[in-house]
Amino acid sequence: MTKQQRKGFTIIEVVLVLAIAGLIFLMVFIALPALQRNQRDTDRKNAVGAVAAAISTYIGNKGKLDNLDHAKLRALVPEVDKLYAVWWYDGTWVSNMELDWIVAVRQAKCNEDGESWARGGSIPQNSSIVVTKLESTDDVWYCQNV
Repeated sequence: MTKQQRKGFTIIEVVLVLAIAGLIFLMVFIALPALQRNQRDTDRKNAVGAVAAAISTYIGNKGKLDNLDHAKLRALVPEVDKLYAVWWYDGTWVSNMELDWIVAVRQAKCNEDGESWARGGSIPQNSSIVVTKLESTDDVWYCQNV
């Protein structure tokens, strides 16, 4: 009497394949939101750079910032959706600032860490910054000098 060979997978093999597939899906779903946050932060940084370049161009053409208001700045960078020009900083917008807002502040300068800034005092009136909040870490700002 000979043993008959059966073709197919054992239950252990099926469970092992399902466990590996489950781990792969779990890793993807854990990593995906972080990748999306990083992409949105990169988009915000690019928008900040576009606004800073537009302000620099305006200063180069006009020689000063006095006449640059919110409407003119939006016309210079129409591709930036949530652009808020706050030229005279009064402190109220910081606590109310939402993600995706890009704010230009006159007479301000970014600190070396790029996550904070100073305003007033010995900073020249022609100095400006563009800032936005980043999403990837709590209360981190992205600041760029103009």
